[in-house]
Amino acid sequence: FSDGPAISVSPNPISGNTLYITFTNPEEGALELMDSRGNKVITQMTDGFSDNFQMVINTELQPGLYYLKYKTATLAETVKLIKQQQ
Repeated sequence: FSDGPAISVSPNPISGNTLYITFTNPEEGALELMDSRGNKVITQMTDGFSDNFQMVINTELQPGLYYLKYKTATLAETVKLIKQQQ
């Protein structure tokens, strides 16, 4: 079991409409992208089989702070993301 982060996310700052997520120890769970007010922008389920995942954001993100939450039966981790002005 790793003491490091469960996920890494790129690009950060966010550019385009795809986030590339790498799991340290993939588990079945959910990824939730939320804005700074806690509103869910998108939720996607993970199957726990793949180390890499692409989250396609099908809505226009306003510049600001976002949080990507990764929740499984055994852990919950949040990564802070920035969306800059174009």
